[in-house]
Order: sequence, then C-alpha cells, then structure tokens
Amino acid sequence: QLLVVTGGAGSVHCGDLMFSGHTILITLLWMIVLSHLRHMYVLVVAATVMSISNMLIIIVLRNHYTVDVLVGFWVTCTVWYFMPLGRPNFLRPKWFCTLAHKAKVFMANPPTP
Repeated sequence: QLLVVTGGAGSVHCGDLMFSGHTILITLLWMIVLSHLRHMYVLVVAATVMSISNMLIIIVLRNHYTVDVLVGFWVTCTVWYFMPLGRPNFLRPKWFCTLAHKAKVFMANPPTP
C-alpha cells in the first residue's frame, strides 16, 4: 500500500515540506565547490548558476513551497558556518557573522517578561 501526500491543488509532494532536502543537497554541493575549487572561476560560476536555477525549478514545479527552499538554504548555510572544518574566511560573510553573534548574545541573555 502506498501513501501519497497531496497539497490543496491535488499536486503530489515528497512529504518533507519543511525544509527542502533537495535545496540542502544543492546548497551543500555549491558550498563544497566554493570552498575547494574556488580557483576554478568557470566552475564556480557554473555551480552558482545551476544552484540558483535548480532552486527556482523546485519552486516553479511546485515540488516545495518557496519558504521550504529558503529555509533549506538557510539551514545549510547555518550548519556550514557552525561546523569547525577550517573553511576559508570568505565563506563567512560579515553580515552572517554579525547576525549569528547577535543571536548568540540574545540566547545567552533573553529579555525578561
């Protein structure tokens, strides 16, 4: 017996609608190319174009909601940032470091009600 998960319009979804595992894989492969093959400019540009187009295709084909794709991208970037793998500093953008630091300070000192 097969269980099919459908959306409101009757479209078939993969069932993991928060967050997109497809996007996580695409983003992870893109980050690996950026970190290990950054000297190959053509490959980095091709990987970036393919990653963005794949995410757009996932949304256009209604395989996932837009927020699923965005959360998948965010989760991958966050895990990549916090994993101690000795990545180059250019993969840690300043805006993301500032946001992560503010979140860390907020979680350490939450406002009292």
